[in-house]
Amino acid sequence: MARKKNRKKELRHQVREENSPSMECKVDIKEGETYFAHIPIQNGAQIIHPLKPQKFSNGTIGAIIPAYTTDESLQSELQKSSLRRDNSEIEILVKKVLSFIKNESNYTFNELKEFIDKIISIDEFCSYIQNNHKALVAKKNTQFYRAIPLVDENGNLRKDFDPDTWRFINPNSSLQRLNTDKESVFYTAALDRAAVEEVGIKKQTDKFALFIYNAKDNFKILPIQKNPFGNERFPKELQDYGLQTTKVLNEIFSSKSSGDVEHDKKVYELSNYIIEKYFPLSRNKDYKGWSYISVKFKDAIEYEPNYQEDRFDLLCVAFPKDTYDKCLDMLNVTCVLFNCTDEDMRLLNLSYSKCETEKNRIVKGELK
Repeated sequence: MARKKNRKKELRHQVREENSPSMECKVDIKEGETYFAHIPIQNGAQIIHPLKPQKFSNGTIGAIIPAYTTDESLQSELQKSSLRRDNSEIEILVKKVLSFIKNESNYTFNELKEFIDKIISIDEFCSYIQNNHKALVAKKNTQFYRAIPLVDENGNLRKDFDPDTWRFINPNSSLQRLNTDKESVFYTAALDRAAVEEVGIKKQTDKFALFIYNAKDNFKILPIQKNPFGNERFPKELQDYGLQTTKVLNEIFSSKSSGDVEHDKKVYELSNYIIEKYFPLSRNKDYKGWSYISVKFKDAIEYEPNYQEDRFDLLCVAFPKDTYDKCLDMLNVTCVLFNCTDEDMRLLNLSYSKCETEKNRIVKGELK
């Protein structure tokens, strides 16, 4: 299997074990040494199988992968894989991860990665199952909200606030739920109160800005919070698999800050590991961002197959830096200022009226 450097492409390729039947599957060839086979299974689901190219005894270059001749043999092997998962062991691992998230126990980062891989993977190759039809769709003119505190850690007004530039992504990246300190992500919420709570604004008297954006057109979002197999058309093994993984992911991506800097850092490192390995948009090019349950609503979720995971107002949506301005109308943004007096406006060198005739507006707001 030849690979050209510094190129990204998809092709149809025969991958096979030595002395085994082959099947045609979709292989993503990416920069570096990572390969993935997409093996279709029933009801629109697929197995994502990582490949390691190697040279076989006959001199050909290929990769070892489970090989099947029929859909029936593939489904049979899938059921065997599900049965090989020791559910009692998985439940123990789930409890360990949840205990860590609540800061009730401590594990090394490598231990946490191992826990996650065992929970999500279905075999020793770290293969996992994905549903191709689990996208959420944001409709044209859907509103997204982003809150920014206007006071510093000492309670003083931030005089550097400029709504004209701050409506864009923050170029100064720091480690967060879905990004490392090397690249920024544009975080929004589908409900104004959720956006406010996400950034720790709790007092009715806090001074803050709320930016309101509108979707330019329909676009797809990759939902982390959604059980991809929470539907009766899938076999029970897949429903249980989806329920176990979704429960853990929701706890990780919707966890509140513990106040322990080192613990929160490890949680963010873990969520970034999961995004990079299991939810990369580079392998899901139709999706423009990720969604996850807002901290404000996480405690209200019951982990049943049909909980309200499709309710858009429960969600936060994060966009990579190369998609947010393509999805959101950055030339028609409303900046709502809360609890700002005329004196604050003078210090900020702003005016409630100066943008009345422009699409980008500054208005007064009242927290209800």
